[in-house]
Amino acid sequence: MHPSLAPHVGKLTIVTILGDAEAWFFDWATLPEAARADLLAHHLPAVRDRMAATKPDWLAKMQPVALLGESMPPPIRGRVDLSAPHSGVLLFAPEHEAVVYAPGGDDDRLILFADLEMLSPRDAIEATLDPAAAAFAYEVDRSESEGFTVGEIEMIMSMAGAELTLL
Repeated sequence: MHPSLAPHVGKLTIVTILGDAEAWFFDWATLPEAARADLLAHHLPAVRDRMAATKPDWLAKMQPVALLGESMPPPIRGRVDLSAPHSGVLLFAPEHEAVVYAPGGDDDRLILFADLEMLSPRDAIEATLDPAAAAFAYEVDRSESEGFTVGEIEMIMSMAGAELTLL
């Protein structure tokens, strides 16, 4: 895990992804194998399947590091009113120090979003949940997070003159 992300592990943190978004960070390297499998199965099934077919070593190059908004574990999600309708997973590509966003669920698209400086994580609420003890096998309610689909992100970023890189 990148040293600048390590202080956020287990905490509810505000990050900048099309405005502020609540994120719960974890350290992929320290998650038990069962938790990793549950995270991939419940939060990234389409991405997992697509990447396994084209780049079998993808998890060595890009690790999940945070769950956004509606995707956060229920013990954390239930303690906060979300500031924006986000869901999905943030991944970190250490080789490029880049953040990648995955909407999660049955959407297999990835968006190369920003470097860590643009993400600018900062603590919001001292809501700590030990990632090694957390459950990742739960249903994510995406009904309130449709405002930030990949299509919406494309439209907003192109209107702002930014280039969007879909992976």
